[in-house]
Amino acid sequence: MADHGQALLQKLRQLKTDRSRGDPAPQKPSLLLAVMDMTESGRLSSPVVPLSAKLTYQFLTYWHIVAHRRKAPPDIRVPFHHLSGDDIWEALVKSVPGAIDFMDWTEIGPWAWEVLQFVKKQHLIPHRTKWPN
Repeated sequence: MADHGQALLQKLRQLKTDRSRGDPAPQKPSLLLAVMDMTESGRLSSPVVPLSAKLTYQFLTYWHIVAHRRKAPPDIRVPFHHLSGDDIWEALVKSVPGAIDFMDWTEIGPWAWEVLQFVKKQHLIPHRTKWPN
């Protein structure tokens, strides 16, 4: 488990973020925090992550903290797609005949999911937003 945890930390340190405006773009970290929050609270119980209203809401709670750094409105689809390039998760693409392929599901890598489950059991993920039952 320690090796998986170190691997995840290394990948988080090496996230590819847009730095064209000087500071790193906050989209990927905001989405990862949202996924960690949902895992810790039990709202995400599978490594398959849908692009859902709940995930979008959680993403936006973190986005508002850093919104002043970006002029463009938040778009969860951008980090949702591009995190697959950071080897955190794998894009699950839905093909629609006659249309452009789009991604509305992703699967967290098995080693990263194992780390999230361990951290959840240890209550190591700081819980930020509570949802009503």
